[in-house]
Amino acid sequence: LPKKVVEADPPGVVPVVLDDAMFVALSCVLSGRGDSCCLFSGAYYPSGGFYRRHRDAIPNSASVLRKYSLLIYLNRDGWDGKKDAGQLRIHLDGGGDELPPGVKPKFVDVDALGGTLVLFKSDKIPHEVLDTNSERFALVGWYNRAVTASDIGNLGDGGTSDIVRVGMLAVALALVTVGVANIMG
Repeated sequence: LPKKVVEADPPGVVPVVLDDAMFVALSCVLSGRGDSCCLFSGAYYPSGGFYRRHRDAIPNSASVLRKYSLLIYLNRDGWDGKKDAGQLRIHLDGGGDELPPGVKPKFVDVDALGGTLVLFKSDKIPHEVLDTNSERFALVGWYNRAVTASDIGNLGDGGTSDIVRVGMLAVALALVTVGVANIMG
């Protein structure tokens, strides 16, 4: 796929390489346009806070709709990765929510510097927030794909009846609709 490079500013920051789908998703998220839904939330970690290894899109849950995850750090100027900690650890070891047995950990740590944007595929990239030594602030969001009929059948662990699954999906849809309506106005 063709790649688009987002230029680094300030110098010394590693440029981000986006495939076309990621570029479109980021454009839709930042512009508020698109056929799919974008959800945003504030993420606050107090001193000592953390979030252990996970992926943002989990099979058999509503989060499976998440295509891309993003976060923008909102921390104050002068954030010091060594002193303040709370880095985002992106795991590159081929595992999911846990390190595969017998595999040596492989990862990249991203300092929580204000203004830093991180974008990745929700179902492919396990990540975690390392323990913080200072308050840590970010805007997090997900670019979701459209719901398909097969999504309804895949919700739950297989032990839930279809009527319960449809009911859970209807409640979730209603809650999202009310939330979006409140935000819009």
